[in-house]
Amino acid sequence: TSPEEGKAAVYLYPLPGGPLRRIALVEGQISGCRWSPDGRFIYFLHTPKKQDKEKDKEKLFDVLTELYEKKEDGWDDRTRLRRMTADGTATETLTAGDWRVDSFDLSPDGAKALVVRALELSAYPFSRLEFYEQDLGDGAVRLLWAGSFNFGGARLSPRGDGFYFVGSSRFFSDNPADPWNYYDQDLYFWDRGTGQPRNLTEGFAPSVGLSIIYAAQRGETLDFDPDGA
Repeated sequence: TSPEEGKAAVYLYPLPGGPLRRIALVEGQISGCRWSPDGRFIYFLHTPKKQDKEKDKEKLFDVLTELYEKKEDGWDDRTRLRRMTADGTATETLTAGDWRVDSFDLSPDGAKALVVRALELSAYPFSRLEFYEQDLGDGAVRLLWAGSFNFGGARLSPRGDGFYFVGSSRFFSDNPADPWNYYDQDLYFWDRGTGQPRNLTEGFAPSVGLSIIYAAQRGETLDFDPDGA
């Protein structure tokens, strides 16, 4: 949060109580702040502000003018995974500059990250989601799996055998033009052994599935018990 337009501030708050302490002020928007397991870093998603030249170029070449004008003005659509030191004195970008990162998660030992990259497809509103495993030491990136889904909040399994994600690859009804037609969303598990995802909520009543999934895609309900069972 920040009172300064176009900037985001990161604060630390001592849980026993005490004053907030601002450790960083970043140009653009940030979300999904997460501590590294060893407490040395804070990981977050960063969407920078567009430079004036970038905005002018997009307006000039965007043939879908109506759609462009509906976008939140002035914000870049490239979201990067970044990390800063716990005191906010140093920040580095971990993903490529042209990526739009949908979500991420850290392994229990903090050595690797699951990074979900979203690419827009012509078959709106579905996107191509690419799930990568990134080594946070040497930066090496490996594609684990990719598919056409909407949303994609993802969490690594505590057991290390794969990851869970929320996604939709189809509409709830056969009429996509129906204004009351929701996405038929489910919880999936990607198995490291088979290299393929498995639908865990297929067959759930739609009202139950939707209430779970709309929260889960924001990372609010995907959690595990201590042994990951």
